[in-house]
Amino acid sequence: MAAKKKTDTLDSVVVLNTNVGEDLVIRSNPTDDAVRGFVEEHTRRYLAGQPGGPSGIPAYRIFNAKRYTDEDSYLTGSTPVNEIDIADLLPTP
Repeated sequence: MAAKKKTDTLDSVVVLNTNVGEDLVIRSNPTDDAVRGFVEEHTRRYLAGQPGGPSGIPAYRIFNAKRYTDEDSYLTGSTPVNEIDIADLLPTP
């Protein structure tokens, strides 16, 4: 079996823009439903003042979710493939 070159992999990532200026990156080609579930739970924790996960770091407010073909595309500033509709999951300002 031949080894895959880095350019052969299309492991898309989804980048969530947050209120603290840090992006959250979901790796391993997540489905739109998985991203929506993550955003829904994270937003619930944010509104309740709970930690965002086991690390104890506070939950962030999430503004949008954009899919990139791979992590390198995101890191080099390429245009996202699409934006995942999460508007119905977000609190109104």
